[in-house]
Amino acid sequence: MTQLLIKMHPADNVAVVVTAGGLPAGTQVADGLSLVENIPQGHKVALETIAQGNAVIRYNVVICLDSVISFQITKANGCW
Repeated sequence: MTQLLIKMHPADNVAVVVTAGGLPAGTQVADGLSLVENIPQGHKVALETIAQGNAVIRYNVVICLDSVISFQITKANGCW
């Protein structure tokens, strides 16, 4: 099976797209969640629903508090 994402730590709620060319909308990424938009390679995606104001966790570290509910987690919506 081709690896689509890399999750850095078991406690993370985001992962990085590693598929060459990214992933298209409709790709199932975790526990029944499907992407609602195309996600470029190297970008982070949510692995669960992250409610507004809740922590986005990568490397078992809070990297931001989600202020924009989206599958794609980027610097543009406040995360690094």
